[in-house]
Amino acid sequence: MSVLLLEHSPKTHDGGRTGQRLGVPELAQRRLNDRALVALRNVACDFHDGVLTLRGCLPTYYLKQLAQACVADLTGVRRVVNDIEVAAPRGQRPWHELARTFPRP
Repeated sequence: MSVLLLEHSPKTHDGGRTGQRLGVPELAQRRLNDRALVALRNVACDFHDGVLTLRGCLPTYYLKQLAQACVADLTGVRRVVNDIEVAAPRGQRPWHELARTFPRP
């Protein structure tokens, strides 16, 4: 689990696209869904008392960190709890097993 503590107060709405005020979980979900990376759309967001929790499963640690970075600066979010699991998609071997198949120099 990754936890990110925040000490600033940035963005307050949906970026001006609709002018509508959204709740933190809706804004977080929108940010993840707006990314070109389809995998981030499988991340769920829960928000309670300033804590935004990310849940789901992604194929790499990079995507896990990217999901966290996408939502970290939302107004009202004091802490991000990243409960995203990293696992290879069904039918594929995990990256660390694939790495063993390559010859070492």
